[in-house]
Amino acid sequence: MEGVLRTPSARLHASGGYSVVYDREAFSYAPGNVRLTFDTNLRAAIPGSGYSAAVDTGGLMILELKYDSFLPAVVAGLLSGIQFTQLALSKYVMARHALLGHSGR
Repeated sequence: MEGVLRTPSARLHASGGYSVVYDREAFSYAPGNVRLTFDTNLRAAIPGSGYSAAVDTGGLMILELKYDSFLPAVVAGLLSGIQFTQLALSKYVMARHALLGHSGR
């Protein structure tokens, strides 16, 4: 599809003594300023400790879909055959729970 940008990357977010690391595939589409990301392999770590814990996502991939004033029909069509569960969640909170469950803090 013309106008789609695929950028594989790993992300790191550090806050409050915890780091959240995940693998991200990002796509963008200029019409509607669409940003679509798929996050997998979510991990939590305490910086400098060498300790990390996998975050249990129940085998699910985290998909984030953002757009401005409209979602182009071509993008809506690509997503129409997929069953989604809409959730409000924080990768940071999930990572913190993973570390607390493993480290006893």
